[in-house]
Amino acid sequence: MISDDKFPAMQNFMTNFGAITGGAMILAMDKAFEPLGATLGGIEQALTGEKVDLAKEVKPSLNEAMLEFVSEVRSGGPSEEEIKKARERLTDDHVNELEALLARHDTGLPPLTRKLSDEELVAWIATANVETGPIGELTGELRQWLGGVFALLDDGNE
Repeated sequence: MISDDKFPAMQNFMTNFGAITGGAMILAMDKAFEPLGATLGGIEQALTGEKVDLAKEVKPSLNEAMLEFVSEVRSGGPSEEEIKKARERLTDDHVNELEALLARHDTGLPPLTRKLSDEELVAWIATANVETGPIGELTGELRQWLGGVFALLDDGNE
């Protein structure tokens, strides 16, 4: 079971990860996000190793539609049941592994284990399909870590 000290980090990760994966699909299809086009160039620049504060780059591009989108994807996060299951089946070691994994990659973004601002969440969503540089390396390691976590959360393991 995840301790009270570590649980907020896992809960934030679950909420952020759900918003990012769901948001990335919508972002690819929604014209309301066209103002992010120039910002995405800045994000790609950061992914080549140049240090850029991605959330700061995103902030000027946020419009009313994007803020509504952020609110919508945040509300589509994990259910109370999924959060409870994660807390019961995972341990502090899982959270420690996640925090170490995130710390190994300088993505120009805050860790997914903390509550993200609207700008930070949009920046993470914008990078969701990147498979190169620090983001790509992080994505590969997260996929591997998540594979083990999802196996523990699978109802077949009850």
